Amino acid sequence: MAGLRESGHEGLLLAFSRLRAAPDAAARLAAIDPAGYHRIIMVSPSTACFAARARPGAWPAGSRFSAVGPGTAQAIVEAGIAEAPEQVESPAGDRHDADAMLGQPSFREGAGRRILVLAGDGGRRDWADALASRGFELERIELYRREAIVPSEEDWQRLAQWAGDGEDPVFVVTTADAADRLVAGLALHGLDEWARRRIAFCPHERIAARLATADWRDVRVTGGGGHLLDAAIESGLPARGPGNDERTDANCP
Repeated sequence: MAGLRESGHEGLLLAFSRLRAAPDAAARLAAIDPAGYHRIIMVSPSTACFAARARPGAWPAGSRFSAVGPGTAQAIVEAGIAEAPEQVESPAGDRHDADAMLGQPSFREGAGRRILVLAGDGGRRDWADALASRGFELERIELYRREAIVPSEEDWQRLAQWAGDGEDPVFVVTTADAADRLVAGLALHGLDEWARRRIAFCPHERIAARLATADWRDVRVTGGGGHLLDAAIESGLPARGPGNDERTDANCP
């Protein structure tokens, strides 16, 4: 939300999860040679963040990275893991998920090539079986654990105040789990009908589908990458002046 704050917008974070580093991640990453893998797959921007913390600084120049989408690719470079964007491969076009990644030439034939998967403790795993069936040898390191948390009543009350004041915010929903828990929380606090009339932005069709199932009326998919999400949010917000009472906390891993 940093870019939106700099533009003078007010933000409210409803955090539904917290990420914790896996205790053995740093030791396991220190023990490997990243340049020895055909590809190092990172599945999310959070993965890049935790990888940079566990193994600080640029990784060997021969390291070759793959990302499921441009947001993760951007995070790998910004974290200093890759020195240049050319070291990171991600799917072209509008589809950014594991299936699109597997369609790239780098993953057509394994022939014993080694792949390192860096991820958290959740998410899809079927695509790893697809790589194994093509002859790749996979190693997986889980860098973080996701813990469920509950937004404070103060935050829900602030959202209710926005509704009572006739505010017209946009909602940004970044995971499918957050979508489900947001919908449940809005219903519990009597805010669901008001919220479903607002614009919601999501980085992926899968998340948008969860909101559409809950009868959210205007769900827009921005695609991966922080710059795309920020631009989409900016387009849906009215201009705001300085001096807003903005929250500075964030669920930053």
